[in-house]
Amino acid sequence: MAVERGECYVGGVKADFMSRFGPLFFATAGTVIVLWQMLLPGYVLTWDMVFGPSHTFPMFSGFLNGAPLRFLIYGAGFLVPMWLVQKGILIALFFSLFYLPIRFFPFQVEAWVRYAAAALYAVNPFVYERFLAGQWGVLAAYALLAPFVYFLLELVRTPRVRTAATMALIMLLVGVFSLHAFVMTVLVAIVVVAIAILRDVRGALPLAKYASLAACIVGIVSLYWVVPYVLNPGSSPLQVFTKEHWGAFETSTDSLLGTSGNVLALYGFWGESYPWMQTLLSPKETPIVFFPALLTLLALVMTSATTLLRARETRTFALILVGIGAAAFVFSVGLAPSFFHELNLWLFQHVPFWSGFRDTEKWSMWLALTYAYLFAAGAAFVVARVRSRAVPIVRLAFVLLPFVYTFTMLGFAGQLKPVEYPASWYEVNAILAEDSDCKALFLPWHQYYPLAFNNDMLTANPASRFFDCAIVSSKDAEIGEVGEQGSVDPSYRAIAEAVTSNDPQIIDFVLSVLRSEGVRYVIFTGDLLKNDHFTYPFLRHPELTPIYEKVVHDELIVLLKI
Repeated sequence: MAVERGECYVGGVKADFMSRFGPLFFATAGTVIVLWQMLLPGYVLTWDMVFGPSHTFPMFSGFLNGAPLRFLIYGAGFLVPMWLVQKGILIALFFSLFYLPIRFFPFQVEAWVRYAAAALYAVNPFVYERFLAGQWGVLAAYALLAPFVYFLLELVRTPRVRTAATMALIMLLVGVFSLHAFVMTVLVAIVVVAIAILRDVRGALPLAKYASLAACIVGIVSLYWVVPYVLNPGSSPLQVFTKEHWGAFETSTDSLLGTSGNVLALYGFWGESYPWMQTLLSPKETPIVFFPALLTLLALVMTSATTLLRARETRTFALILVGIGAAAFVFSVGLAPSFFHELNLWLFQHVPFWSGFRDTEKWSMWLALTYAYLFAAGAAFVVARVRSRAVPIVRLAFVLLPFVYTFTMLGFAGQLKPVEYPASWYEVNAILAEDSDCKALFLPWHQYYPLAFNNDMLTANPASRFFDCAIVSSKDAEIGEVGEQGSVDPSYRAIAEAVTSNDPQIIDFVLSVLRSEGVRYVIFTGDLLKNDHFTYPFLRHPELTPIYEKVVHDELIVLLKI
C-alpha cells in the first residue's frame, strides 16, 4: 500500500510535529557527519571533481544533456565564489541521498524503517568510491532514483497525469546529471510498465495512456541534446568506445570475494584496479568490521526478499524490486570474469547503445537502491520479533549498521579536505587576463596527476577551471589503452603530438606548431618535475620569453610567452 505523498506515518498514525521534521533533522545530521571536514572554505579537489574560480564560458563536447547544469553552475559563479557553489552542491547532494529515500518510500512503514533505508542508501561502498573519484553527477542521478521508483510504482498502481508528469520530470533531471543513469531509468520504466500491462491487459489502457504521456514529455524536452547528436553523431563519445574501453573500465574483482562477491558487497568500481584508489582507505582493509557487517546486511536482505515474495499483498512489489536488483547485479558484473561474462559480452556486441555502459558497475546504483529497501524491511521483520524492552536499541543498531559497514565515509576519514589554489596561480591569471586573445598551453601534459597543493592526491588537471584563458591541456586519461576519451579536433592532435615529443632536435617545429594553432603562452608547473616521462625540451627554446616565475618550497610555476 502506498503512502500518500506529503504525509508521514508512524505505525499507521499521522505523526506529530516533531516526527514530520525528523527526516529533515536526520538528513541534515547525516550530511554533516559525512561532509564535516569538507565544509570549511576552499575547494575540494579529487579525480573528476575539479572546481575553480574561472569565469571562462564552459566549452561543450559530446552529448549536451548536461548543458543546463553547466549553465547553472557557470551563472552561480558570478553571484558567489565558486568554492561556495561547490559547497552548496555537496551539501545538496548528501542531503538528497539521506532525505529522498525517507520522503519517497514506496510503501507504508514505521518512521525508523525509513531512516534505516536512507542510511544504507546514502552510506555504502558505491557512494564512497564514486565520491572519492569525484563523480558527484553520477551520485546526484543515483539520489533521484528513490523518487523515480516511487512515482513509477504510483503510476502502475494509480495512473494519473500528475504522476506521469512528475516521473517524467525526475527522469529528465536524472538525464542532466548522468546520461547512463537516464538510459537505465528508461529501460527500467519500459520493463516495469510492460510487465504491469501484460499482467492486466484489460485494465491496461489508463496505464498505457499515462505512460505514453510521460514518454512524450521526456522525448520532447530531451530534443535539446538529442537533435545535436542526430545532426552530428560523430561528436558522440560512443564512436570511440571500443574493446580497449571495455577492458580499461572493467568491473574490479577482489582476492577474497571474487568479482560477483565484490559487486554483491557494493564494490567493484573499476578504479579499485588502479594504484590511485589502492592508496586510499577501504573498509575491506578492516575485516573484523567489514565481514560481520556485510554478512548481517546480506542476511537481512535475503530474509526480507524471501518474506516479501511469500506474502500475497507484497509479492508484486517484491518481484519488481528483486528483479531490478538481480538485473543490476548481472549487468554490473559486466565483462569481468564471472558466470555472466558471456551474457554481458553478447549485450556489448549486439545491442547498439550498450557500449556506452563501458563502466558497467554504475548499474550497482540500482543494486544499492534494492538493498536499501530490502534491508529496511528485513530489519523491521527482526524488530517485530524482539522483546519490547530491546526494541529501541535494536532499531538504533540497524540504523547505524550502514555507518559501520562503510565507516570510512564518516568525514571520508580525512582523505578529502578543502584546499586553496596557490597565490602564484592567481598572479599568473592576472597577467593572462590582460590579453583579450589569450590561449595558453598548460604543462605537465597529463589529464590526471598528483597535484602538489592538493596533498599530492591524483586530481584532474584544474587549469581550464582556474585560468580565465583558453587552455590547451591533455585529454589523455592514461587508463589502459583508452587514450583520449571522446573526439578531438585536428588542432588538439597537432599540439599533443608536438609537445609530447622528447626529441630536442625538433624544438623549432614544436614552436611553429604552437604558433600556427594560436597558442600565445605556456604555463608550466613543477608537480611532476622529477617523475614526468615527458621532458618538454622545447621549453628551452630561446624564443620563449619568461614573464613570470615563482618557486615557493615545492611549488613551481613558470609563465612563458611565445
